Amino acid sequence: MNDNDRKRLTEWLGECWHEEDANATAQQIRDQRDRAIWAICANCGEPFLKQQGHTFTTPDDMMACKDRLVELGRWEGFIEYCLDQDGDDFHKDITVNPWFDIIKWLINPERFCQLVADFLKEGE
Repeated sequence: MNDNDRKRLTEWLGECWHEEDANATAQQIRDQRDRAIWAICANCGEPFLKQQGHTFTTPDDMMACKDRLVELGRWEGFIEYCLDQDGDDFHKDITVNPWFDIIKWLINPERFCQLVADFLKEGE
């Protein structure tokens, strides 16, 4: 997943994609030592930890994406999109009960979040 995908998902979740304001004064960030880890966002003006934000590789990120898809009524369309994917060795691993295989394939936070990002791109 690249920064464009992370930005797309962050904003889609209704959060600010923080970008450092290079013009923030030292007064806004208490001292130079803190400036190494804190920044002021150029988009929303709020202070943020430079390492803060979604990586879209964790179970929490996966669930946030799932919850947003459900909230927007796009869950079924997303599942249909996933079923049409030919990559990730998905179709070769189908066994007796394909729903078990689909669930096992989807419950990978990094893959799931990338699929959501790709699904959103396709819908633009």
